[in-house]
Amino acid sequence: MMPDVSDISGMLYDDEPEWLYERAKEATSTIIEIGAFEGKSTLILAQGAIDGHCPRVFSIDNHALGGAGSYNRLVGNLTQRSMRAFVELFVCPSKDAVRFFAECSAGFIFIDGGHDYENIARDLDLYLPVLAHGGIVAVHDCNPSYPGIMRAVHERFSGDWASEYTTRASGSWIAWARKK
Repeated sequence: MMPDVSDISGMLYDDEPEWLYERAKEATSTIIEIGAFEGKSTLILAQGAIDGHCPRVFSIDNHALGGAGSYNRLVGNLTQRSMRAFVELFVCPSKDAVRFFAECSAGFIFIDGGHDYENIARDLDLYLPVLAHGGIVAVHDCNPSYPGIMRAVHERFSGDWASEYTTRASGSWIAWARKK
């Protein structure tokens, strides 16, 4: 069952929490999150993993946006909801964490880190090789307010590696693709 995260700071819209929960529940291997802030999406992904087939969520955030306060609130939110044991936290830039993941090892990757072209392009370039065949990569905030995100997503998702690609789930700004 999807957790109540209404008391946690973070920006998820309309049906995005349920969509993330269902993708995590469907994942059959590692779930990677880039950009945790205070843990709203982290908790949703962890509960989906528990309710589904995936034993663990790896969450990567350097906490540049909220500093030590956002990290402490993330840990507190995970601990308060008894989810800390299911989430491995990487407090570092995403480019430094990728070395811990084998090629084709992740069933679901959710990217909600830096909101500019350079960060999204780098995260996609680094983590797409980590995505398993049949796995899904999703990028949050793919909308006209963030043209760099839209550009990076379009450039990388429109290649022949994806079997499905959409720039907007119903009521959402999540762009996602499934790897062939």
